[in-house]
Amino acid sequence: MKARPFMPRRLRPLVIAVLGLALALLSVRACAPEPVRVATFNIEMFPNPHTDRAAVAQAIAELDAHVLALQEIVDGEAMRAVLAEASRIQGRDWRLVLGPCGGDGFRVTTGVAWDASRVQLVAARGYPGLDPSGDGVCSSDLPATAAVVTTDGGARLNVVSIHLRPFPEHYEQRKRQWPRVLTILGALRREYGGEAIAIGDFNSTGFTTGPSDERGFVERIVADADMELLTGELPCTEYWQPVPPFSELLPSLLDHAVVTGGSWEEPQALGMCERLQCRATPRPAMDPRWRSVSDHCPVVVEAAL
Repeated sequence: MKARPFMPRRLRPLVIAVLGLALALLSVRACAPEPVRVATFNIEMFPNPHTDRAAVAQAIAELDAHVLALQEIVDGEAMRAVLAEASRIQGRDWRLVLGPCGGDGFRVTTGVAWDASRVQLVAARGYPGLDPSGDGVCSSDLPATAAVVTTDGGARLNVVSIHLRPFPEHYEQRKRQWPRVLTILGALRREYGGEAIAIGDFNSTGFTTGPSDERGFVERIVADADMELLTGELPCTEYWQPVPPFSELLPSLLDHAVVTGGSWEEPQALGMCERLQCRATPRPAMDPRWRSVSDHCPVVVEAAL
């Protein structure tokens, strides 16, 4: 008869306690909610004559996001077709809320896509002219688009896709747009509960370069609203071509995420920004997706809600 392993009596309580702790930790891990991954992607004038739609679908699939804020949508139906291809690649179920004032094949708009296999849509809303009331008119201020989603665990998140005025000369207009963005965030949080995130192309051309005080302005207005700017320390989110066109392409920080609260991981700029490590790059050595997909890089943030 095989002898049983001997355990001193004095060690038994300790072993039982250790096993109990291990089981408790496993239980906590099993019950912990899946982190929600939110991304933004300005897909340059989608689709333009140089757009490789298959490459766009692959880039979206690679993000593995739950929710995706989109900017510069010219053709909403073409975007839905690309999301369907990304769903096929990834085994997901991408749906799209298209913003107002565009997406008709002629004018640009914003949108929010969500993976219906992982989160459910609660509500959606467009903000023509970036008017916080939602009753504005289409104007040179591009619309925001909001989608309210809930996870299988019941956590709720308000996601707002943003596209502010471009170019250094429009900094004063952006200063007038920022308070409206923060007003939209606060109103959504009060109406639907949960946390809220404004994410997209804020066109902060003066954020990393002078002479404007854009970084200081953005940091102050976000802090004064008791919100948090997640993306201020990213090295870049976009590449632009100075004049003359044979010069190097330069990195810039244009895309941001602002949240009302929650515990968020450090943001990441993926795609060509990650591959090129935000270095200035000669045109012949430039990542091919700069032309075939977008001059912007996707940015992702993640939180356990």
